[in-house]
Amino acid sequence: MRPIRLEMKGFSAFAAATVVDFSGVELAALIGPTGSGKSSIIDAMTFALYGSVARYDERLVAPIINQMAQEARVRFDFEVAGTPWIAVRVARRTKGGGATTKEARLESAGVVLAADARSVTEQVTTLLGLDFGRFNKTVVLPQGKFAEFLHDKPSARQELLRELLGFAVHERIGRAARERAKAAENRADILEQSLGDMGDTSDARLAAGEATAAAIATLQTDVEVAAAELVTLTGHLDVAARDGQAHLVAIAALAVVRMPDGLSALDENLSAARLAERAAGVAWEETRRRLHAASEAQMAGPSASSSLLRLRDFDQHQRRSEQHEQIVTRRAAAQLRHESAQVEANVTRAALQTQRAVVAECSRRRAELDDALRAIGEQSELRAVLDAYARQTLLAHEVDGLAQTALARKTDEVAATRLLAVAREQLAEIERRIPATVLASRLTLGEACPVCGQEVHDLPDTAASVADLSGPQALVEQAQRHAVDCERRAQAAAADVSVCERERLQLDRRLKDRPTKQDIATRLVRCEELHDLVEQHRHVVRGAERALAATESSADHRARLAEEVAAAHELAAATALESQSSDEISQLQRALHTGPTHRVVLENLDRANTLAEAKTDAEQAERQAAEQYGAAQIALAGLGDDERKAREGFEGCRITLAAWGPPKTGSSLAADWQVLAAWADVQRTNHEGELHIVRADERQLRADREALIARVAERAAPFVGLRNDRDTLTGRITERAAPFVGSSTGTADTADTADTADTADTIAAIARMLAAAGSSADHELRQLKKDRQRYAKMQAEVATLRTDAAVAGILGHQLRTSGFERWLLEEALADLVGRATVRLHELTGGQYSLVAEDGSFRIIDHHNADERRDARSLSGGETFLASLALALALADSALDLSAEGAAPIESIFLDEGFGTLDPDTLEVVAGTIEELGASGRLVGIVTHIRELADRMPTRFDVRKDSSGSSVTRVDL
Repeated sequence: MRPIRLEMKGFSAFAAATVVDFSGVELAALIGPTGSGKSSIIDAMTFALYGSVARYDERLVAPIINQMAQEARVRFDFEVAGTPWIAVRVARRTKGGGATTKEARLESAGVVLAADARSVTEQVTTLLGLDFGRFNKTVVLPQGKFAEFLHDKPSARQELLRELLGFAVHERIGRAARERAKAAENRADILEQSLGDMGDTSDARLAAGEATAAAIATLQTDVEVAAAELVTLTGHLDVAARDGQAHLVAIAALAVVRMPDGLSALDENLSAARLAERAAGVAWEETRRRLHAASEAQMAGPSASSSLLRLRDFDQHQRRSEQHEQIVTRRAAAQLRHESAQVEANVTRAALQTQRAVVAECSRRRAELDDALRAIGEQSELRAVLDAYARQTLLAHEVDGLAQTALARKTDEVAATRLLAVAREQLAEIERRIPATVLASRLTLGEACPVCGQEVHDLPDTAASVADLSGPQALVEQAQRHAVDCERRAQAAAADVSVCERERLQLDRRLKDRPTKQDIATRLVRCEELHDLVEQHRHVVRGAERALAATESSADHRARLAEEVAAAHELAAATALESQSSDEISQLQRALHTGPTHRVVLENLDRANTLAEAKTDAEQAERQAAEQYGAAQIALAGLGDDERKAREGFEGCRITLAAWGPPKTGSSLAADWQVLAAWADVQRTNHEGELHIVRADERQLRADREALIARVAERAAPFVGLRNDRDTLTGRITERAAPFVGSSTGTADTADTADTADTADTIAAIARMLAAAGSSADHELRQLKKDRQRYAKMQAEVATLRTDAAVAGILGHQLRTSGFERWLLEEALADLVGRATVRLHELTGGQYSLVAEDGSFRIIDHHNADERRDARSLSGGETFLASLALALALADSALDLSAEGAAPIESIFLDEGFGTLDPDTLEVVAGTIEELGASGRLVGIVTHIRELADRMPTRFDVRKDSSGSSVTRVDL
């Protein structure tokens, strides 16, 4: 897992939206004061992936939500083996004081792979190969969790190595091998059974199939020759059938020729209708001339419509003048109402303006007091500074008292040291006086004497002499214990003085640029006074605003303003109406100023009406004449249609006989019909004689064709599944041919035509059946050859499957044993310890090595005679170095030893421990971390040590103010 981008909002100290960009980072430091939110960045990444934070219980997420927010939202963009992923989680407060994290999603390349909290956690665990606990032991080492892997139980450590290095793949390989062996055995059994079901594939069967295919091919050639002969017979038969059909058509066409009735009466009626049509046309032309004259007289006279429009304008001008006087009266009344309402509304607005001025003045004064209060400062900050001054004074007294105590303890230590020196001098004096006794008291049986060098066999009695030493020795031991106790007390007193001094120096630095204590106290008093004044003005403003609101919402105020608006609307409407009326009257006056007078208009209207009546009478006479002329034309046209239909009937009958050459026509329709009927009787008698000859030829050709089909069917019967019976052969052939030709024999009326089609289709069907039989024989022959090849191939495949099953079974059995995985874990742990020892040597200057005994870690102290002891005996700084060496070794092992498919550890974050290191060790650790930056792995450290952070190529400065924390990336 390699982080790319982290976005937080409402998460821990990050109230506002904050983005941490890790793109292109190899080595980085998160730097900032204590409590600024450095560790919260690590927590946000862990929360986005697993929905939990290592510093809290796994199910406790409410503390991560900022106090000023209702939810914490985190989006984490990261890569795994070069593939980008996005994890999003939201923690939202609940009514009971807890929080819910149901909203979550995991996506890659725009595809959402998980859409709830539980699914996202499961997918991330599978993707990284690490659950929440193991992630916090290998990738992220958070506060309080740094040394967990070092001190874990052996079983937990083995489980982490198994998942981290992907050793479960060997179990999967073994399971797959066993499944493959079983599948190969099953496949071999199935193939052996298939070999027995394949049937006869012998050489004899192959030879018989080849002979059948050759015989069918020869017969197909003979059928093609017979088909060509059949085509010739069928062609002759078709010609005879067409000739017979032509004679039948001619006989039928000539038999229907008959002369129609009533042709003489039609000619007489047509002549009378032509005379009546010409007389009606002359009368209609006369009425049209009279109508034209009346129309010209009307057009030359005055216009009735113009006269009516002129009279309407005179009437409208009179009505508009009367209405205008009423409109002027209404506008004057509206003017008086508007002036009265305006006076009342102005009085109300003046009262409201006064109240608004009071509210504005009170608000301005309150704003001035707020500005003055902000200029003094926050009351809580002033009290904090005042408390700091009080603590500074108290610390000064405490430092003096603790200094005196430390001086007394130091004096006691010096006195105890002197007493110890005196007791030791006294003991040395006694020992000098009785050296032999002292020497004898130091002899040991079996060892060499320091004087003569011989082995000591007996010890001399030195009880009396040693008794003289017991008193001084007891005094020395007592003085030594007292000196140690005094030294411890002196050191404790000095430490207390140092602690107080550091706190006092911090307060001095904090109060260096602050106002004086008296000034702070004065500001606090003024702040309280301003608070009271602000509160008073707030009440005054609220009262003035309530009074203003009451006035604005009063019914009387609203009624006066509404009356003013209504009066204004009424006046505007009346004024607009008056203006419109004046414009209309002016337009009418201008229009009536020119043109005829009212009397002249009335005379013109009477003249126009007289001319219109004359034209109406002429139009009526013209319509009656036109109707009579139209009736005559219709009658003539009807008789013409009858004549045309009769002529068309004759021509239609003559056209149907055109193929046999009918006689030419004359001028009389009746004479033409008589000539055509006589000719038709002669032609019909001739065609009936020729038809009898054609029918005899057709019967002979059909008999020859049936004989040919019978011969072909008899030869084809053995290959198409028919009995060789001449009485039923033709019927069976027709029945078998039906699916190919899609037809059946016709009725008695169409027997000749159907016979010809069925015969051709039958020989074609025999050819198709032979082709199908040949294709079937060829297919069976090819299938037999394929079966013989498949039989040999399946035999070889059975042998191969049996061999594969044996090999896979052996592999599955070997990987099933627990010893293989135990050996792998032991090798992985040995490799991990070896890598960690190299790192630990570098970090401790060669003092410590790391070994694994019975699954637990122990330390070899090379500076103390290679002493082996439990790793828990290390100090805080040493534990940090050992844990760091293990973490780095674990990351390297995951890259080199993990099975294919296990997610590589592409980043590591260290979140504690640097403050416990001395300057020299810190320098070594910094150099080691810098080397990791070139390994292709992202390494991030969380520290408040500026010197260490400045050595990193990328620094994320974390700052906190009253609005929350922020992050700034600095690339050096």
